Amino acid sequence: MSQPAIQLIHYGQDPLQFLAKRLLRDHQHKLPNLSEVTVILAELQAAPLLRSWLLQLSSVEGFPALLGPRIVTLRDWLRPYFPSDVPVCDPHTQLLILVEALSQHPALLKAANPWALASDLISLFDELTLNHVDLPADLEDFTRQLQSAYGLHSGVISALGQEARLVHTLWHAWHNQLQADRLTDAQAAYLLALTQSLKQLPAEHSLYLAGFHSFNLAELNWLTTLLQHHQTSLLLHGQAGVAPERYHPDAPLARLLQHFPAINTEPVSDEPYNAALTLLFDETAGTLQARSQTLLQRFPESPLASRLEVLMAQSAEEETCAIDIQVRQWLLQGKQRIGIVTENRRLARRVRALLERANITLQDEAGWALSTTSAAASLERWLECLEEDFSHLPLLDLLKSPFLFPDIEPDQIRFATLRLEQDIILHENIARGLNRYRQHVEDRRQRLPDWMADNANSLLHLLDRLETAATPLQSRLMDRQTPTVWLEGLQSSLQQLGMTDCFAADPAGSRLLQALEQMQLAARHSNMALSWLDLRTWLGRTLEQFHFQPPGSGQGVYLLGLAQSRLQHFDALIIGSAEREHLPGHPNPSPFFNETVRRELGLPAVTELLAERFHHFRRLLESAPRVLITARAEEDGEPMPASPWLETLQAVHQLAWKEVLTAPILKALLVEPASRVQRGDLAPLPALQTKPAPSLPATLQPGAFSPSS
Repeated sequence: MSQPAIQLIHYGQDPLQFLAKRLLRDHQHKLPNLSEVTVILAELQAAPLLRSWLLQLSSVEGFPALLGPRIVTLRDWLRPYFPSDVPVCDPHTQLLILVEALSQHPALLKAANPWALASDLISLFDELTLNHVDLPADLEDFTRQLQSAYGLHSGVISALGQEARLVHTLWHAWHNQLQADRLTDAQAAYLLALTQSLKQLPAEHSLYLAGFHSFNLAELNWLTTLLQHHQTSLLLHGQAGVAPERYHPDAPLARLLQHFPAINTEPVSDEPYNAALTLLFDETAGTLQARSQTLLQRFPESPLASRLEVLMAQSAEEETCAIDIQVRQWLLQGKQRIGIVTENRRLARRVRALLERANITLQDEAGWALSTTSAAASLERWLECLEEDFSHLPLLDLLKSPFLFPDIEPDQIRFATLRLEQDIILHENIARGLNRYRQHVEDRRQRLPDWMADNANSLLHLLDRLETAATPLQSRLMDRQTPTVWLEGLQSSLQQLGMTDCFAADPAGSRLLQALEQMQLAARHSNMALSWLDLRTWLGRTLEQFHFQPPGSGQGVYLLGLAQSRLQHFDALIIGSAEREHLPGHPNPSPFFNETVRRELGLPAVTELLAERFHHFRRLLESAPRVLITARAEEDGEPMPASPWLETLQAVHQLAWKEVLTAPILKALLVEPASRVQRGDLAPLPALQTKPAPSLPATLQPGAFSPSS
């Protein structure tokens, strides 16, 4: 029996197990050779588990080994089809081009930050390209198009004219510059690759797409062609039984499937937990009171209480401790695969620290911004030293960095730093300036001849090396230089500090060097004169956008964001930080065009992004047999509103079954001191000492004692 080209996988099913079964069933006549199959996943973190399922299920079929399928993301799969005759413009080059174009149109820029505005324009241009929106060549035509979309009369176009002029001018300036540099932007190259893949994909090759919930217009057209040629299968995780325009967790899949109206792919489930959640979030079923009455009639006992718990913590610290305790408890119960899903990266790092204190290693799939790593902090302290004439605060932090001067003994640097801090900065009250530090070291050595001459020499040597490393940059701070000159000076200073070698030996530092290398490659295409502030802004944005994922394999505990949780299934799951601030959160709105205009232009609206997050939350509620939701009731004395999805869940549950969902056992463990990890001092105790007694040799005793003595 042939399988449908588009198939919905029920919320409660393990999507990767389902996909593995589908692959083995569709290609059973070719087993164990699946080399002509490509699986395209929305998130590559799911690839190892899919391979594990394929091996496990194929062993049951009598094939202990497989020549497995290729498992990639869509962009990675398309990479061989990218145009080879025209270089593709990377994001750094694109940013420099737009910043330079803005600098040439000061009337458009006004008081805006050119780097932030250029970044927003890049996002807008990417959306326009991927959704086949091409701006008219004439500005007046574009203005009239926007005027119609906004529903404005011809007299009310002053602000609209400014917005239209900015977008229109920069769009064409950007494309003209790309053409002059003989470059193509990444999204245009992506479109060409989609088209080229349709021409070159072998007829016998099978494609499977899984984990997707939406596509842009270019991808939809590509997918439609593949489906018409029977060259692909699309597996979607969830339900789609609602109107596409509604704010509902099933709306993203319903919106996607409306492009394929002839396909009936609605899964059927009579499982009480699924049915209760479906009805609970269904606004068409009436008010909260009406939904609760319907639920009570269908389910006299709550089907949610046995699987779902909610902990409202009084602080961020209590929430972190609760997650730590729950994970350790589940591990002791033998659960093999535990997920922690949160959009709060601060909470994620706190949880990671607590679990690592208990010797539990996490697999952090989301990672964090490169700017928050110790390597980036050391680089930041060096740049602050240059800017602030080696002020004592950044200087001391820099000297305590493990990335500085690897050729000097660490103890020698530590002792010299201590003497600088205690004797020069604090005692002599010297706050900044390498020459002033050096002068007072010399003065102190002359006044106090016994003042550790060797360490004074070590300290002077450190100050001299810092001055040498600062020379390529410090003399230019007030000048404007090309990006290449700035970055070469930065690289030179890092090499003289020994940071380059230290970064290369550190996972986060190695990622930082990659970021700097990409900036240098982009700098070749720009001769724009940058100030030091421009360089710092560019570098800061780069370190914020680059993400670092720590190496190492977890012990069955996975830390993920909402997007990374696609296709995942767990033995137990924690959804952390379920406050309105993080669920649904605040998707960064584009400063260009409102929701109505974006729809008119064919661009995704913010409401669609919120519905996609709602879909992820709803999917997670059935991705494990045990689910814990945590949230903070307050933060720094201020009340924290809970997620509206959690509020709906609790309100309907209380109306139907007269109780809110809680976590009583976990709440009790939170106040139990024995539930916390305590690290004792493992050093051996000192040997037992006897009380010392004074002794007076006979030769020292006087022959006689006077009355006064």
